[in-house]
Amino acid sequence: SAIQQLKDFIQYPVLIFETLIQMLAWFLVSISYFGFNFGWGSLVPNVYLGYLLAGFCEDVTYALHTVFVQAIGRRRSMIIILTGAVIAFLVSIIDLEFDNKWTLESVSSLAGLVFTSAAFAGIYLYCSELAPTSHRGMVFSMSSGSARIGSFLGPFVINNLYNITHKA
Repeated sequence: SAIQQLKDFIQYPVLIFETLIQMLAWFLVSISYFGFNFGWGSLVPNVYLGYLLAGFCEDVTYALHTVFVQAIGRRRSMIIILTGAVIAFLVSIIDLEFDNKWTLESVSSLAGLVFTSAAFAGIYLYCSELAPTSHRGMVFSMSSGSARIGSFLGPFVINNLYNITHKA
């Protein structure tokens, strides 16, 4: 029952610690995924081409993620994927134009979205393995709830802070 599950969270502090880590991971992956997915209007010169490239890269990402996880395992793949996302988003800070339309910011944000899409796919697998079977539903719902907050804040942060923080 739900009351017993709440008692288990109090009785086993490791369970609540792992749940809080999962909630934070879901929140961060969701805020970056939805922030950049709904922020293409300010990142790329052609919105339609940006969404087309993002959709194509996302399909390729999901196909390659399965092979990647089977080859090196879930933990190593998540470390590499999240590190790649951080590097791609940090590279987007550099002010470099390829031509009069495409910049390093738009290209590296697209690469970051590829890594973030893979992280979003991998986090489902990770959460299902970390949570015990008896508590999996509660851990998933708490993690999904934090991801919903991140998915709400992501586009808001990208679209509103972009104008403030964009290079002059």
